[in-house]
Amino acid sequence: MNTIQRLKFFVLSLGLFAACRRDEPTSPTTPATPLDGRLKFVGTYDVYDTLSNWQYEMEISLHPGYIADSLFIQNWGDAFDVYCQQDAEDYGTTLNFGFHFGITDHDGHYWVLNQEYDAAFRHNLFRGDTLHMSYFKDNIAFYVADGVPYFSQSSREYAVKRDWE
Repeated sequence: MNTIQRLKFFVLSLGLFAACRRDEPTSPTTPATPLDGRLKFVGTYDVYDTLSNWQYEMEISLHPGYIADSLFIQNWGDAFDVYCQQDAEDYGTTLNFGFHFGITDHDGHYWVLNQEYDAAFRHNLFRGDTLHMSYFKDNIAFYVADGVPYFSQSSREYAVKRDWE
């Protein structure tokens, strides 16, 4: 190898050495925005009884609360529009449907409406696209004042989210 070839080799080696350097770790330019845990429930549902007979349509939407976030459920049980407290940071699969005393139905009558614990039915659990709804509806405290017959019913229903809307 002559002097000119050695000089070319040295310059090429020096260039490659200068071009190679360790990457510096980088941080994200903007902080990550957490997703709203309530979004999985939002949508329009077709509700079926346990024998797969279509019953009614129901819609769930986001409702930002003053103290706590919630969901607005339109036409629950084919009779009620109800707010359901559900924290935006709750990423679980259980709908936090609680106890509603003195809730009015679409006809203006008062009811007691609350979730009913049913471990076998997996009450208020959202799996895939289906919400298992287990609730109890009763008007014992209000039927005389409302002038309607006494009614009490335990219900089990499947709400299947529409993916085509």
